[in-house]
Amino acid sequence: LDFMATWCGPCATEMEHLNEVQDNYNSENLSIISIDIDNMESREDLIEFKNDYECDWRFAINGENVGFDYYIEYIPI
Repeated sequence: LDFMATWCGPCATEMEHLNEVQDNYNSENLSIISIDIDNMESREDLIEFKNDYECDWRFAINGENVGFDYYIEYIPI
């Protein structure tokens, strides 16, 4: 699980690394899920971010405060 936000500079930098991980371990049934923890961001914001960084794994919006459920205190994590 990758907890992130589209406005987070380190999160954007992390996308390159996660792309490499995805490419290197895709044959080993690796699943990456990036979860945007900012409740103010829209689905469109997330889709644009995903497309800008050419990410082909799943992205999700924070739903019912998943960041709190996982005790996320800072991002990226």
